[in-house]
Amino acid sequence: MHSGIRSQTGFCKTVKASLSQKGIKGSTMKDKVNPEYLDKVKQLNADEAERILSRMGGKLPKRFIKEKLSQEEALALQLEIEDEQLQEWRDKVAKLREEDEKRDKKKKD
Repeated sequence: MHSGIRSQTGFCKTVKASLSQKGIKGSTMKDKVNPEYLDKVKQLNADEAERILSRMGGKLPKRFIKEKLSQEEALALQLEIEDEQLQEWRDKVAKLREEDEKRDKKKKD
C-alpha cells in the first residue's frame, strides 16, 4: 500500500474517533451537525459536493444512502472530518520540521 493512502480500517477508526469526541453516536448524528459546516455546504456547487461525497468513508455513506442523513448533513460531517484530518496533518508536519531543524543544528555543532 502507498504510504500516503490510509487503509479503509484506519480511516474508519479516525472517523469513529472524531465523531465520538463530539459525542456523536448512532441516530443522534443529525443533531450534532455543526451549523458552521452546514453553511459551507450551502455554498458548494454540484461538482464540489459530488467530489466531497466521493471521499466519504466509514458509516457515513451508508447512513446517507439509507436516508438517515440528508446530503447536506453528510457533506457537513465530511467537511468537518476533513478539516480535523488536515489540522492533524499540519501538526505532524510541523513536528517533523522541528525535529529536522534540531537534527540539522546538531550536525553543525
